[in-house]
Amino acid sequence: MMNKKTALITGINGQDGSYLAELLLKKDYRIIGLTRDPATKPTDNTKHIYKKIEMRYCTYDLHSVSEVIDSVQPDEVYNFAGQTYVGKSWEMLDETFQASGILPCYFLEAIARLNRKIKFFQASSSEIFYPALKEKLTEKSILAPHNPYGCSKAFAHNMVKSYRQNYGLYAVNGILFNHESERRHENFLCKKIVRTAARIKLGIEDQLVIGNTQLIRDWGYAPDYMEAVHKMLHMSEPEDLIIASGVSHSIESIARQALELLDLDYDKYVRVDPTLFRPFEAPEICVDIENTKAKINWSPKTSFSQMFKIMVDHELALQKKETQK
Repeated sequence: MMNKKTALITGINGQDGSYLAELLLKKDYRIIGLTRDPATKPTDNTKHIYKKIEMRYCTYDLHSVSEVIDSVQPDEVYNFAGQTYVGKSWEMLDETFQASGILPCYFLEAIARLNRKIKFFQASSSEIFYPALKEKLTEKSILAPHNPYGCSKAFAHNMVKSYRQNYGLYAVNGILFNHESERRHENFLCKKIVRTAARIKLGIEDQLVIGNTQLIRDWGYAPDYMEAVHKMLHMSEPEDLIIASGVSHSIESIARQALELLDLDYDKYVRVDPTLFRPFEAPEICVDIENTKAKINWSPKTSFSQMFKIMVDHELALQKKETQK
């Protein structure tokens, strides 16, 4: 145990945190997950590894974060905690600003005070960028978010850079673009599409209702992205990097992919609801990942079609199981 590296992961019960925990367990890390749930119960995402990790309760204020950092003395901290829904950030301003903007600063401050050798990863977001740029996005693109979630992430993003520059911390932002998996919560668009398609196939639902199908985004598979996250804390010098696939697809193509995998007709089952359109969204977002490829020798392993095959197969099996209860 003494020779193992220790990783502290916030948001370990979510999609990203659980996949990262799996990856680090394979690399023989000691894993400590933080949660605001005093019961510290396993979720569907972590129950298969729950006996291999340690869970700690933390109220996520500066004092409690400092206590955890001081007692655990982790080698690496990965922050995935936060209010994760862009649309709901307008309704949850306090939670969004506190969890997505201020909490990362508490970790940075605790590390700066207690042990500056600890490496820190912040899950930044594509929402920090100005959403109407016509050229491909890079790490040097303009930061001009247009929603509370993006504003909170941009604040944390800049604070990571500030602590790196002022305190010499190994602190980096991984600018994560859309990444999905079978572990996504159903409130996320791709999960909603896949889940509804499976339920249509089983005769439980008869329609997939979605918003603007013509929006084009960069989509990738979450387990691949966690490999990039880990690599970012092992560069010779800390640097912020984009984590994306470099290939963009429309929402329509996602819905078609999911339905066609189940032999369902897109035109028959999909209805576009204009009330689901967001007031300000760029029609197309494309990403340049050449810098990331060069700096950490990484590129996604799982293709767009492979990802949706995995998600559809998993969801169909899950929905069949649910109907049999």
